[in-house]
Amino acid sequence: CNTNVFNGLRGNYIVSSRDDKLYPIPDEITMQLTMKDVFLDFFKGKKTQILQLRSGMPLCFDDGYLRLDTGETVASLSKTKRQELQLWTEKGYRVKSAKINYIVAWKGKDETEETAVLLPEMVLANEKTLSLHP
Repeated sequence: CNTNVFNGLRGNYIVSSRDDKLYPIPDEITMQLTMKDVFLDFFKGKKTQILQLRSGMPLCFDDGYLRLDTGETVASLSKTKRQELQLWTEKGYRVKSAKINYIVAWKGKDETEETAVLLPEMVLANEKTLSLHP
């Protein structure tokens, strides 16, 4: 843990240690997106379409949108998540793969009907790693 949240704990079997080792950047980063990471209004009126999809189905990533193999757009990333992905791109990563992780229900504050929301999982790969393993 890189915070002091456990500093107040005392006990016979509690050991504190520090790891100052510098680790190399990972070859891949898996992002499990949450409700904050997708544009929720995108899903309004698409409940029937979204509920036909299943967890594990592959998705294609295209400039902030996630599409099925058919080309049909099924999710849009939030502005914040798009900005975060841009930062990862600047560090040499790009989206290697994506899939449907969860399909959940959401009801907006002033809404009367629930909306089905698709939450994807995205794997980012370091471009240097991708060039070694096409």
